[in-house]
Amino acid sequence: MQDGSVPGSEVLSPAVVRIRNTAGAVVGAGLLVSAEHVCTCAHVVASALGGSDDTAEPPEGLMSLDFPMLGSQARQAEVVDWEPFQGDETGDLALLRLTSPAPTDANPAGMVVAGMPGGIGSAWSAFPAAATTGCGTRNCAGWSA
Repeated sequence: MQDGSVPGSEVLSPAVVRIRNTAGAVVGAGLLVSAEHVCTCAHVVASALGGSDDTAEPPEGLMSLDFPMLGSQARQAEVVDWEPFQGDETGDLALLRLTSPAPTDANPAGMVVAGMPGGIGSAWSAFPAAATTGCGTRNCAGWSA
């Protein structure tokens, strides 16, 4: 696209969530996958709440997040499912539940089954240190989440 946006970003933008640690610093991204659930990485949750991303039990507590593409106010979420990082480079997933409703203009992202043929890449939304509203990318080198 000539405007520099990632194809499909108009679909993902209403689902993008920015996750912060207890000091308020951005530690990663997630996607709204249902009206009340956000999917993110275990290492993002560990960074937000403190702790390790490879323990059987997730860190406890509420984390702060927002929907930056929608200009929303902060919300809180708790971990409801956790697959820690494994030595064989699997896992690193966390499912969060919002403690209050998502913004009315938020829209859950559709999910695609892994193992798609043809080497199709994936587009992720992340928060490079110089950008606070997030951007799409197909290459995560140098990104904060």
